[in-house]
Amino acid sequence: MSQRLGQSAIEYVTTYGWMLVAVSVAAGTTYSFVDVSCRQSSSGFYSESINVENFGVTENDTLVISVNNDDYNDLEITGLNLSSENSQRFRNASTEIDPGNTSAVGLPGYQLSEGCYEYDVTMIYDRGPLEDQSISGTLRAPISTGPLPVPDAPSNLSVTV
Repeated sequence: MSQRLGQSAIEYVTTYGWMLVAVSVAAGTTYSFVDVSCRQSSSGFYSESINVENFGVTENDTLVISVNNDDYNDLEITGLNLSSENSQRFRNASTEIDPGNTSAVGLPGYQLSEGCYEYDVTMIYDRGPLEDQSISGTLRAPISTGPLPVPDAPSNLSVTV
């Protein structure tokens, strides 16, 4: 009796085992090529004293990056450069961050989108007596480049005809 059960089990595995292997390979291959979501992530900003804590887009289409100063010197972000396959944008900034504090630096012209985009980011900063230092990393999120806003005219501008 046990010999017939064993033979039946072997026949079952031999008959249907190839199908399980084929379905597993097809499912694994499909899963590795299809990315159904774009998780917001930052990577590569390696420094003992600067941390990129978070980032996102404000309601006025500005990409804002939250930076933490873990050093005992003052930190001043002087420039922000974002580049991707299709665009490159740079902004001169003057964002001062006291030791132990967090502040945000932003770059206008970005909006939430359906796709997934990756940006190479370089922040230029001054720390104490050291000037023009840089830290680089990558941001990945469903954020695309949008139109750049038109700046307001200076309030003291007068036009004569």
